[in-house]
Amino acid sequence: RPFRRGLGTHADSRIVYDVGGRYRRFQSWVGADGASNATITFEVWADGKKRWESGLMNKQSPAKLVALDLTGVKTLELVVGHGGDDITSDHADWADAKLLH
Repeated sequence: RPFRRGLGTHADSRIVYDVGGRYRRFQSWVGADGASNATITFEVWADGKKRWESGLMNKQSPAKLVALDLTGVKTLELVVGHGGDDITSDHADWADAKLLH
């Protein structure tokens, strides 16, 4: 399914945001980029604690929704792993990602 906005990245990646306790929720659809042959995993960490994980995903996997409470969270980390193989073509999308007040 196509999305108009989001963050595209490549395994292995870690995107870190200083959210400073200013947001109530984080929401995003995650999945392998349709133009890649990815085998990847997604994780969301809040203040150093893993709060969500996708499990193994590939191009055929449907997008998964992440919707997390961020009340009081200072640091948000969006992590993409290579899924146990190499990183060739491991393009990952955090689609329609947003921080909500």
